[in-house]
Formats: sequence, structure tokens, C-alpha cells
Amino acid sequence: MVASVASKVARLLDATGGGDGACPDCGGPDDFGPDDTYEIVWIDPNGAEDREEWCETCGMQTRFVIRWPEDLS
Repeated sequence: MVASVASKVARLLDATGGGDGACPDCGGPDDFGPDDTYEIVWIDPNGAEDREEWCETCGMQTRFVIRWPEDLS
């Protein structure tokens, strides 16, 4: 367990390049601010794309799923 945590921390540090700004895989910033932009995509509920995702390199969430109450039942 400790080795896996240490390797994740090492990957996070490598991905951020010591704070130089962007993840090499997702391009996400290492600091978030009011100038960040997002893309909204409408998908079918319970479809193949209906899941949250995280970048495997830096751990930043790259897909958020918002559900309305009527879609939960």
C-alpha cells in the first residue's frame, strides 16, 4: 500500500513538472483560477459516456457527470 501511494505521488510530481503548468497527458493546469474554460457536452443518460473520468497521470477529474432527479430512478 505504501509503495503504491509513493508511486502515485511520484507520478503526480513528474506530471506537473514541478509546477510548470500543464499535465503532459490531459493538459490540465496545476493551479485553477477564474480563467479556466470548460466544455459542456450533452449525452444520453445511462449511455457509454455516462461516467466520470480522471486523468491517469495527474489525477485531475476530466469528466463530470451531472444528473437530474428524474434520471436517478
